[in-house]
Amino acid sequence: MAKKSDTIANGSVLAREKLMDNRLAFLVGTTPDGRTITENLATTPHILVGGTVGTGKSRFLHSLVCALLKDRSPDEIRFTLFDPKVVEFPQYDGLPHLFCPIVHDARHCVSSLRKLERKMERRLETYACNNCADMNEWNSRQARRRHAVIVAVFDDVSDFLLQRRADVEPIILHLAASGAKAGIHLVLSTTRFGSINIYTDEMLIRFPGRLAFRALTEGDSMRLIGSPEAAALTDMGDAIWREPSGELVCVKAPCLSEEAVEQSVVDAVSRFPRVTRRTTRDASVKPLPDEVLYERAKATILETGRAATSVLQRKLGIGYNDATRLMGLLEDRGAIGPLRGNRPREILKAESLD
Repeated sequence: MAKKSDTIANGSVLAREKLMDNRLAFLVGTTPDGRTITENLATTPHILVGGTVGTGKSRFLHSLVCALLKDRSPDEIRFTLFDPKVVEFPQYDGLPHLFCPIVHDARHCVSSLRKLERKMERRLETYACNNCADMNEWNSRQARRRHAVIVAVFDDVSDFLLQRRADVEPIILHLAASGAKAGIHLVLSTTRFGSINIYTDEMLIRFPGRLAFRALTEGDSMRLIGSPEAAALTDMGDAIWREPSGELVCVKAPCLSEEAVEQSVVDAVSRFPRVTRRTTRDASVKPLPDEVLYERAKATILETGRAATSVLQRKLGIGYNDATRLMGLLEDRGAIGPLRGNRPREILKAESLD
């Protein structure tokens, strides 16, 4: 039986020295007695996450992406991000580590999954022809033609399964069965994890790592982690990690602020500059003149009381690069303060926004 978590201060996954030494490690959370629980995609290649709305699922996904992203080039790691609600991953638009543009609709979900599947099959064929067991062995023999790890992160996978199950589910199962050898990993999240139509029995078998935030019912909790205890969780960030061995560990999951996520992306973009691509949602949108966007940005900050790149992306429907440039203009004109680590930007002069 997992012990119920106490409230533990949010720790920045980016600052944990333990994660710096292991490139596929990430922070699962901290136990009530202060132990840090980390996991590794090399040994737990695919993960299922479940929990009701507002329990910390998305923040955990951000911490995982930022931990894997830190200090790694696009030649080392790539991400495919699936965001059907168009609100969880906008700050990653423009990230040079994207394997494909951020996915928002079911049609592009299917095409992006097929692209991942083709990549997996080509890699496995290459390894077989060269007597390599997996990507690690292949990379150990290569000086230049090394393959990057690819991590596909879904928030929320149920939207795609309900719309295009016949196309989406077989590819997910295929990737879960063979993707790890090709360096491809899946992290699936949903609020509907109690339904047999979302996390099917076959899917549960192929995903060894499972993290349950607060469940609506004991039955939902039982389905994901084999225990009713997730239904008794109360605070945001409280979760139960089911290890591949079946052992349950109660943790306070990591919680990164929007500013910390934005800074992580800014660092990656500045360190590994590349020509960036718009998301599938923005591909056909004609850019507005800078001053028009600037005026809209001013109005947005006044309306929300928040000066954040992700806010401008969501409210204005623009990409990460445009939002970052607008934030720079607002800062240059004395309307907002600079980034201050995990703390939000300060709105310095309301009259500068008028």
